[in-house]
Amino acid sequence: MLKSLAVTTALLSAAACNNVTYTNPGTTPSGVVTAQTGHFFIGGLVGHTDVWANRMCPHGVAGVHTKFSFVDEVLTLITVFIYAPRTYLVECAQ
Repeated sequence: MLKSLAVTTALLSAAACNNVTYTNPGTTPSGVVTAQTGHFFIGGLVGHTDVWANRMCPHGVAGVHTKFSFVDEVLTLITVFIYAPRTYLVECAQ
């Protein structure tokens, strides 16, 4: 029973791993990265997050990366998919 639960949990968490990256080819990255967390519920089905990258970066946006990080996965599993955070990383341009 415990083995099947561990396998099911691993498969569910692996299925939820995805990343989205946007890179602006017309800019040079400055190395300044700002992180923001989006809060979602019921496995990510409920919730909405606006990431205002242009407000974070006065000289333009070099890239945006969204991910379901390891910490996000752990929090999702601990809460049995009731709470499912998501991490957004915004890299500013020079």
